[in-house]
Amino acid sequence: MTKKHKMTVHEYEAYQKIHPYDDVLAEEKAKIEREVGAYQELSRRHGERIERQLQTLVAGGNPAAWEDDPSLDEEAQRAQRELRNARTHKRRLKGLKLHEGSG
Repeated sequence: MTKKHKMTVHEYEAYQKIHPYDDVLAEEKAKIEREVGAYQELSRRHGERIERQLQTLVAGGNPAAWEDDPSLDEEAQRAQRELRNARTHKRRLKGLKLHEGSG
C-alpha cells in the first residue's frame, strides 16, 4: 500500500500565490462539482452515441462507419480527463482543509 501524499507548507504557499481566491475551499469544491458534472454529461453523450451506432448496425447499417468514427474515442478520453481533474482537485481540497483549518 502506498503512502498518501499530504500537502506540504511549501505546496500550500505556492498554491496561494497562484490561486488568490478569497475562499479557496469553496473554489476547489466548485471546480470538483463542475468537472464531475462535465464528466457525467460527456459520459452520457458518449453512451447515447454508442447506442445510436449499435441501433444503426442492428438495423442493417454499414459496419465500416463504426470503425471510421474517431470522435467516439476522443469523447471518452475527454470524459476520463474531466474525472482525473476532479480527482486531483479533491486531493488538493483535502490538503487545503488541513492548512486552512490550522491557519
